[in-house]
Amino acid sequence: MAALQKLGVDQDSLIGALAEAQNPDNKTGALEKQVETLTKWKQESEIARQQSEINRQNEEIKDMAMDIAKSGGDKYELVNTIPAARDLVWDVINQYFDETGEAPKLESAVAHVEKYLEQQADMYAGTKKYGGKQRHSKPKPPPNGQTAKPRTLSSDLNAGAPPPSDKPLPMDPDQRLAEIKRRNGWW
Repeated sequence: MAALQKLGVDQDSLIGALAEAQNPDNKTGALEKQVETLTKWKQESEIARQQSEINRQNEEIKDMAMDIAKSGGDKYELVNTIPAARDLVWDVINQYFDETGEAPKLESAVAHVEKYLEQQADMYAGTKKYGGKQRHSKPKPPPNGQTAKPRTLSSDLNAGAPPPSDKPLPMDPDQRLAEIKRRNGWW
């Protein structure tokens, strides 16, 4: 008993622990908790499985709507061009279902989004920033019959650079760097 007192266990707590260990109702309570935990886990996993199936079906409906848009060609040009249109079509489908309790025809949802995007494009075209710009226009030919060189990244970077030398660059990296700096006037 003295050893238990040194460990901080008194006689009453020892007797209580022994009584609990011998009580069969305590074991039944532990089993009931395990069954309850397993039942809860099973319900949660079933809910997760159902949600996963719903998400898969929703993605399938979105894909079907976008297939309709693609098969429509120029009729649904904006829906096919704008990546966010897929989500807009889905929002229209959900809103229609929430309001009527029925699923809309996918083609009408796609057409509705196309009309909305056309209105947005017209609104942007009327602004100062986008209205005055000509999109996708051909460049004007150079004056006086000059031929225009195509503008490339390398031609822009090399504008004003000295003409290349016929002399090969040295193979030693330090000498090569020094020669490049000298040729470009960086040294």
